[in-house]
Amino acid sequence: MNKKLINIAGKESFQRMNYLYQASELMHKLNANISTHYNDILLSIAKKSVLRIDTTIKNTLCKGCHSLLEPGNTTRLRFKKKNKFMRIKCLNCGTIKRILCNKNYKIWNDRPESILTIIDLKNNT
Repeated sequence: MNKKLINIAGKESFQRMNYLYQASELMHKLNANISTHYNDILLSIAKKSVLRIDTTIKNTLCKGCHSLLEPGNTTRLRFKKKNKFMRIKCLNCGTIKRILCNKNYKIWNDRPESILTIIDLKNNT
């Protein structure tokens, strides 16, 4: 059986960014400065490689100081029922991030029309 191998652009960069994010989460409790440094490297790799970071990861990083946002420890959460927004305030730098909390809303990546092809990463080496 001949299987056609699909080259994924930036596969090594995605793997490195994934590793740095996991290391950042582990180091956050021990040393927040090292965790922030890993996040800085992660964001610089994404910029240099022109790759998009997944929204679940983006929502856990502060835009101002690039620290890991942990509810209760490094952030203060407020919910606005009127606007259906969640307001996240970083306690390190004071940056405010607003995230839409509408249960019917789906981001573009989760919509079926955004998928062009499905790539099986387990079979590609």
